[in-house]
Amino acid sequence: MIAGTLVAPGDKVLDRIGDYKMGNGLYETNRRIFSSIAGFVNVYGFRDKSDNLIQVIEVRRSEDQMDNELLPFSGAVVTAKVMAVGLRFAKCDIISIGDKVYKKRFSALLPKKKLRPLEPELSDPFKNFVRPNDYILAKVCEDAGIKDKFVLSIAEDELGVVLCRGKFGEPMKKVDWNTVVSTRTGKTEPRKMAKVPQKCMLPTDSMETSA
Repeated sequence: MIAGTLVAPGDKVLDRIGDYKMGNGLYETNRRIFSSIAGFVNVYGFRDKSDNLIQVIEVRRSEDQMDNELLPFSGAVVTAKVMAVGLRFAKCDIISIGDKVYKKRFSALLPKKKLRPLEPELSDPFKNFVRPNDYILAKVCEDAGIKDKFVLSIAEDELGVVLCRGKFGEPMKKVDWNTVVSTRTGKTEPRKMAKVPQKCMLPTDSMETSA
């Protein structure tokens, strides 16, 4: 289907996904790609950390949005801020994808089953992995039980906390991949630290100020 075509929910967009990444406003049934919303077909590209060209196809609600803005999509690695932690989910705000910092935040959920494959059996797994105000490197993924928000995962080794602060606002320094220490008090806390790829964008002071 040609980019810019108006589609309704249930309209077929592609016979198969092929070389595209499936973006927002689409779903797959029997390998065919259909629109889940009324809007306009949009195709845009970006280069990943290995400099490969990735093409994303999506449906946007308004032609005014057809400006090649890179939105979060399944499989994308994003930087997010942990806003609150509950029993089943951590609420997060996605603040950037690649080297693009968003002007507005995208709400997302980090389920406890997406911390590590075996950790959901723990009664309170979040305190060992992430805490409010931590910045994390996470992957956008799909979850059949969650339809209205982006879902994040930090299960892979290269994903997890990339920046965190103590109760007094002081930087926490990595001791190992599972522990950080306060630069003010010397107190240690558990975290799942990300083994960050060299080309990934990390949070900066300006991101913290605006978040």
